Amino acid sequence: MAGFRFLLAGSILYGYMRYIKGERIQRHMWKSAAIMGFLLLLCGNGGVTYAEQYVPSGLTALMVGSGPFWFQLLGWLWLKGPRPGPLAIGGLVIGFIGLIILIGPGRISGVAGHVPLVPGLVVVAASFAWSVGSIYSKTLHSQASPVMMSALQMLVGFVLLTTAGFVSGEHQGFDVAAVTLDSWLALLYLVVFGSLVGFSAYIYVLRHATPAVASTYAYVNPVVAVFIGWAVAGEVVTGRSLIAACLIIGAVVLVSWPTRNASVEDKKSSVEPVPQKSG
Repeated sequence: MAGFRFLLAGSILYGYMRYIKGERIQRHMWKSAAIMGFLLLLCGNGGVTYAEQYVPSGLTALMVGSGPFWFQLLGWLWLKGPRPGPLAIGGLVIGFIGLIILIGPGRISGVAGHVPLVPGLVVVAASFAWSVGSIYSKTLHSQASPVMMSALQMLVGFVLLTTAGFVSGEHQGFDVAAVTLDSWLALLYLVVFGSLVGFSAYIYVLRHATPAVASTYAYVNPVVAVFIGWAVAGEVVTGRSLIAACLIIGAVVLVSWPTRNASVEDKKSSVEPVPQKSG
């Protein structure tokens, strides 16, 4: 189903960019898309999809929440970026605390309080692979638009995820008629908002923002899930959820603050007149 999701979304984006916008595909674009599709969609998205069958969703979100720290470390060591400053580190810590408050100890521990070792390690590896793929994208100098790169990555992800599903035998016993309406609606939601909108926006942000700013998705996603649950499923938003949301939003502001200041300084420096030598 994960593969089918990316097939639909990737085909729509590819058709729009290729045949309506007229964007051409070069061979090197497929190579970059294959690497990112492997890291982001097969290892990252596919790893979490597998692990959530055995790991409580709250603990999964918390473990995925370690991603921003990988982003900071890899951005500094791999991209040779500036050492993470106090505001960025403070923002990441506050965001992680907000995530813990949002999820709550009950959903972190699960019913039995036991998390299988292999699925737990898969979640950690998935978060790391997603971070590596995201940082790798910052090293690319592709002429493809972010939307086209999203389409190519999703098409690669479809091939890899579907192959993994068949190899693991997930197709055996599958009955299309047994799929409920809620499941089809959930799939449609993931195609539209998770892939067409969300993933494409993420690839765009990766190209135009620092790794630290892009990584804050791991803190924001659970907040969005809580409020969608309130708006759609009638779930109760508690005071704890509101406090956690405020902490997470504040963390995002702190993480992005150095970037915003730097961009302002860059604009100022770009318009300063060049001093003329006196004759």
